[in-house]
Amino acid sequence: MSNTVRPLPDDDSAAEIAAVKEGLADADAGRTVPYEGVRRWLLSWGTDSELPPPSQGRSPIQFQGIRSLVSTRCG
Repeated sequence: MSNTVRPLPDDDSAAEIAAVKEGLADADAGRTVPYEGVRRWLLSWGTDSELPPPSQGRSPIQFQGIRSLVSTRCG
């Protein structure tokens, strides 16, 4: 008997894996939106001075840890 806990498969697994891979490809290509811009935009919602959505820009965040996790789990 193994004590290893494994997630149960579900119908959305393939779609979730595809979405993660697509997101990583977008990040690699520089199609990201900086956190601070999104934060300012969200905080402006419902105010008299609501801001327009932030534009794409290169994020300084490195995705190596996420990429290796995805590669390990998703192949």
